[in-house]
Amino acid sequence: MSEKPKLPHTFCKQCLLHPVYLSKTLPHDNRTAPETTAVGKLHILQPKEHLFRKEDKFHILFTICSGSLKSYLTDIEGREKVIGFHFPGEILGINAIHSGIYPHNAMALETTHICAVSFEQVFSLSTEIPTLQRRLIQILSRKISDHPFYLGNYGAEERLAGFLLYLSHHSKGRGDSGSHFVLSMDRRDIANHLGMAIETVSRLLTNLQKKGILKIKNRQLAIIAPERLRELARCLTGR
Repeated sequence: MSEKPKLPHTFCKQCLLHPVYLSKTLPHDNRTAPETTAVGKLHILQPKEHLFRKEDKFHILFTICSGSLKSYLTDIEGREKVIGFHFPGEILGINAIHSGIYPHNAMALETTHICAVSFEQVFSLSTEIPTLQRRLIQILSRKISDHPFYLGNYGAEERLAGFLLYLSHHSKGRGDSGSHFVLSMDRRDIANHLGMAIETVSRLLTNLQKKGILKIKNRQLAIIAPERLRELARCLTGR
């Protein structure tokens, strides 16, 4: 990983671990100065570069500042299983706290900026910064219940529709358009994650375009009829 000395401080203000960036040694009036608040280290991952690998020793929490990653496992025959995709604002490493090792591989899908913060530092500061302590509890609680709603014993079209809504939700949550975004993962990874053949994913995407629900050009995706996409995923979302 190549290291860069400064963090994108506009992102820091929105980061889930924002309280850890406030230096306890600074006078109160200076704590909002962008050049003095960051204690994390920014790294740049190139596409296909690993952030960590399964069973690497855990000591760092990683926040995604920009870009995206996939988490995956490989079996004894080298076959890959994509567990999930991760986007700006997400924290990686939380699920390694109990065991002390990272439970899967994490690889960049595109040029990705990562902020690395020592877990020991976060834990120590949480005893002194109540807002950080509450934030950690919230993050841990959400991680426990965090499971993609579209995975399960559903039809292929339902799973794909739910996955696209999931991507839309994350895009909108970052302040971007929820209807126009780039697919940073390829169709092979999507198919692997959803438990389908790549031909099935391609066929379903083509059908959704023919129905006027989506428009796809290369990896640029536009949701033309979000209400119809939600209708396809109704049994997943409960709507």
